[in-house]
Amino acid sequence: IKSKKVIILKREGKFNVDIGSFSSLEELQAFKLLYKSIIPFSMKKEVSGLFISLDDGSLSFEIERKGLDGEFSCIKGNRGFVRVNGVRYRGEIDIIKHTFSIYFINKVSLEDYVKGVVPSEMPESFNIEALKAQAVASRTYVLSRMRSSNLYDVTSTPDTQAYLGMDRETEKTNKAVSETEGEVLMYGGKIITAVYHSTSGGFTENNENVWNSPPVPYLRGVESPYEERSPHFSWKKYVTNYRVQMVIKKYIEENNLPPIGEVLGFKILKKGVSPRVVLIEVIGRFGRLNLRGTTFSNLFGLKSTWFTFKFKRYKTPFVHSFLSVVERTPFFRGTMNKFVGFFAAYEEKTYRTEGIPPRRWDIVEFDGKGWGHGVGMSQWGAEGFAEKGWNYKDILFHFYQGTELVKLNED
Repeated sequence: IKSKKVIILKREGKFNVDIGSFSSLEELQAFKLLYKSIIPFSMKKEVSGLFISLDDGSLSFEIERKGLDGEFSCIKGNRGFVRVNGVRYRGEIDIIKHTFSIYFINKVSLEDYVKGVVPSEMPESFNIEALKAQAVASRTYVLSRMRSSNLYDVTSTPDTQAYLGMDRETEKTNKAVSETEGEVLMYGGKIITAVYHSTSGGFTENNENVWNSPPVPYLRGVESPYEERSPHFSWKKYVTNYRVQMVIKKYIEENNLPPIGEVLGFKILKKGVSPRVVLIEVIGRFGRLNLRGTTFSNLFGLKSTWFTFKFKRYKTPFVHSFLSVVERTPFFRGTMNKFVGFFAAYEEKTYRTEGIPPRRWDIVEFDGKGWGHGVGMSQWGAEGFAEKGWNYKDILFHFYQGTELVKLNED
């Protein structure tokens, strides 16, 4: 299995890179001579630039971006890691000048990459079988997402998978990786796109109901009944009328859509199998706007598309303060709400949850379940199944139905 190139930094300016220790003074001197001959900049003491050092920091030098052309690799030290801006990475670091930026690319084996992903994506405290399921899903997912770019294969952000290097590794998570070494999921002889998320809320979703894509046979909604321990199993979110008006107005302007005037209410037009919101209608005074559930939840910062809502109106406030927006706590007979610019206690009245409320509303309450897109494996669902005695293969075959587990060749 060839090594993977993971972009860990894209910056302009100065950077810190450390390389582990050297076994002797002679090895250090040889290293200095090597880099003096191939890198177009001088070595300096105690600079804040691109920093390559011993553990005691006795060797350092600085990159001047204008003097850097092409690509060169930082060799790894005796201990097998390179430290970039305080984070240790296995393998090697390629430093590449591309257009107006400098890219730091971690060249690392697939298994070492997965060792850095698993504890970055799933709590180390989870059951070992859940961690093994995560290892297989992460290994499979990265292979399905490989770029054709010569610069790098994947990123280190959650856009691909969170990859925080060697410092996040633990004995337990590394065991999960080693005990599933080389194993990936396939469907019809091809590596699958093994997407996953934090918490489903009790049921996952068909991929076409979340993304505008054709149905995928192994990404079907399934039950995930043991997630109650997740802090995201159920949630509430409160959004003021003013915030709703501003968010929708901005979205319409940025997308060059016809204005709909004041937002009067919402109406759910279509639900998925979970039942997440697939399509929702924003009802305006002069028109209507249909949004996909994913777009709507992103606009208002909702944890998932599994939600219902209530419109609420409050009577005259009787407490004022300078505090600012958002949370809601019990207060006397009503509720205490922090809004922009004032602190107010109200007696509340709830209106119907669909269409246009009979009177103007002050706030909309979203009641939801789960966190994330809801497709593929639920991480808290995997933990719940593992605690019930399921092994990692059972977990994977449940969330990715019809797939098979295959061990990759090492070449």
